[in-house]
Order: sequence, then C-alpha cells, then structure tokens
Amino acid sequence: ITIPSDHLDTDSDGRNATMKTDCFNYKKFPDITILIADPIPIDGQEHSIPAIMNLRGTDKPILVKVKAVRQGRKLVADITGQVSLKALEIPDPSIIVAKLRDQVELKAHLEASE
Repeated sequence: ITIPSDHLDTDSDGRNATMKTDCFNYKKFPDITILIADPIPIDGQEHSIPAIMNLRGTDKPILVKVKAVRQGRKLVADITGQVSLKALEIPDPSIIVAKLRDQVELKAHLEASE
C-alpha cells in the first residue's frame, strides 16, 4: 500500500502543514508504504497480520487487521490498524490550538479484479 505523504489530513490546515514538512519531510520522502508480506486468508474473517511501514526512509514493524473476501471475480480487502507516532519516531505535530493524539488509526479499502 502506498500513500503519498502530502495527502494525509488531520482536520487542521496548520497541523497538516507541520505534518507534511516537519514530521514526514514529504519532499525528500514523498511516499509512506505498508508492506504485508505474509499470505492473507481470503475467508471473510479478520486476521492480525504483521506488516512493515516505511516512513521517512525507515522500516518499522506494525500489526494490521485484514479482512479479505472474494466477490465474484473481485477481491475485496479492508485493512485497519493503529500506530503510535512516538513509536514511529515522528515529532509531535500538534499546534497550540489543535492537539493530535499519539495513536493514529490506519484504514484502507482495496479492490482488485482478475
């Protein structure tokens, strides 16, 4: 999964600017990637699967929950997880009027056709 680091939104323009420049250094590291290397069961059940998040050029292990199902000729997967900014060694992006909590939720919905 590849996420452009300048496309994240914290619901605060000031905090977004801080995240993009100070926290993610988006000009030097334009993408955040999440690699799930283990097989994903396609059984409609939620499974906890280890993944690697590459952020600012550094790989960090994370755990994601994946629920994948086949719908006709399409594969559909929902991926969720939580990461700690502190554990990822990201500077606190909070600004005086808009605080950001340490735990950040990850959500992705993927669809692939044969």
